[in-house]
Amino acid sequence: MSLVEQRCSAAQARLNHVLWVDTVDVCNLKCPTCVRGLRGMPNSGKALPLDKFDRIAAKARDEGYGHIGLYSWTEPFINPRLFEYVAVIKNLGLYCLVSTNFSLRRIPNLESALRAGLDHLTVSVSGFDQDVYEINHVGGNIAYVKENLRRAAELKRKGEISTHIVLRFIEFYYNHDQKEKLAAHAADLGIDFETIEGDGGDPQATPFIPTAAYYDGLIASYRSERPHEGVGKVCSLMFGQTPVDADGNVFLCCAYPYYDAFRIGSYLDLPQEEILLRRYSHPMCAVCKVPRRDATPDDHQALVEAVGYRMGQVRAEPVQDDHQAFVEAEADQMEQVRDEPLQEDLPAPWVEEAPQPVAVPPGPVRRAWRAVVPLQVRHAIALIRAGIRSTVAR
Repeated sequence: MSLVEQRCSAAQARLNHVLWVDTVDVCNLKCPTCVRGLRGMPNSGKALPLDKFDRIAAKARDEGYGHIGLYSWTEPFINPRLFEYVAVIKNLGLYCLVSTNFSLRRIPNLESALRAGLDHLTVSVSGFDQDVYEINHVGGNIAYVKENLRRAAELKRKGEISTHIVLRFIEFYYNHDQKEKLAAHAADLGIDFETIEGDGGDPQATPFIPTAAYYDGLIASYRSERPHEGVGKVCSLMFGQTPVDADGNVFLCCAYPYYDAFRIGSYLDLPQEEILLRRYSHPMCAVCKVPRRDATPDDHQALVEAVGYRMGQVRAEPVQDDHQAFVEAEADQMEQVRDEPLQEDLPAPWVEEAPQPVAVPPGPVRRAWRAVVPLQVRHAIALIRAGIRSTVAR
């Protein structure tokens, strides 16, 4: 029996919400508030082949996921054939999300990706004026962002696309005066505007790069009592959403980098129960301070089933065949080309060497947390508030 045929239990299917998939392993910017930007995760040039993504998306649908986001730690529009990945998602009846910095001089696939049925487009900026914008979005050009926004908004204005477009302002202590300008710009374009609070981003500070060795040190401080997770509490970044890299591997959660210590295994080769059990029992969760939420009956049932599956128990409650009704029911809660395989790797300009490990400074835990994780968590909270997920989102 194939993994798609195995599917998962009904509780797990009800719980599963969004799969985050990076189709490339590249970002064009060097934001000091991001592990990718600091090149703790170097640009490798890898790309997820379309046929493999097709299988990943189909498995996600059959496991109850109603949404696929084509981003996590990368810039999705660097993939020149992003529209084909969007088409795969839409052909499966799923909701497609993309978050981008839009700071690319040319995006030849922009209109095709939007017309392919992209449902939700978030454009993140940290300033309206170049001298402010480039403090956090290092290497970016706000003029490129504005032009690409204009192109997308024009299609929306003409009624050629139904994409929900959101201009997101990441607010730091030094860029408050940019908010009004950006809000007015979004209003002029006829798109939505939102603000999330940035953390870290001090232009005078030397960025701290949380390397794989740094996280290995944190994991070594494992505490079996899980002090940050009380009885009846679970992590919103683990239950209901799953990150997958350009190799098709599942990782612990979207708050932590694609380091070996956080790799769970191949998404296509693992059943949902095994994925959940490996993630839930990961030692990093015992020292992680991401806020927990109250556990739901489905959280409880899915975890019980995961342990039972490891012990050889047969699933007692299979997913029903009328999955399309499930997808449509989820959609009601929200706001209302592929012939050639994608080349395995992107051009050489996107490939970079990994930085050398740096010495861990005094008080590294708090500093790394403030410098790296908060923007990821705030991104999740912003999506929750936007209605992309009623209980959990990236």
